[in-house]
Amino acid sequence: MSRSPCVLARLARRSARIDALAAEDRQAAMDRATALVQHRVRPAYERVLALMNELHPRTTADAGLWRLPQGDKAYAQALANYTTTTLDADAIHALGLREVARIEGRAGASGASSAVAARTAKAGRCMPSAWRWTTAGAQATRMRPLACGSMHRSVHGPALQGERV
Repeated sequence: MSRSPCVLARLARRSARIDALAAEDRQAAMDRATALVQHRVRPAYERVLALMNELHPRTTADAGLWRLPQGDKAYAQALANYTTTTLDADAIHALGLREVARIEGRAGASGASSAVAARTAKAGRCMPSAWRWTTAGAQATRMRPLACGSMHRSVHGPALQGERV
């Protein structure tokens, strides 16, 4: 990998701020964490990706019960079983759309929406596009959670072995 996985980059940054942690102990912790990511986390993640690659060709964009035979009836029954409303699915959807518009309007008026967007962007630097399952640039996109942040060679040595993402 050309860059350090996010978790390792964060660990390096955070452990560097611990004055009581000796440099040798910090290096030992980074070495252990790097080995765990390289030998356990990354292989597990690659197994998940292999399974997703196997399943993806059989998927469709239709995710609702409605796509199945009598799915509308099954959904209506689920609404009756798991909610206290007597509204049908279309009415619930319309209500949800109105509520989203109302909440976004309030957030926009208070300036909160831009603050939330900024926090979301900051918190999700590693993952937003990485978790979307697309076909264009898929492998690099899917591996991004394991390859973001900057390299901290002074803390944990050379990059993990593996393909460049």
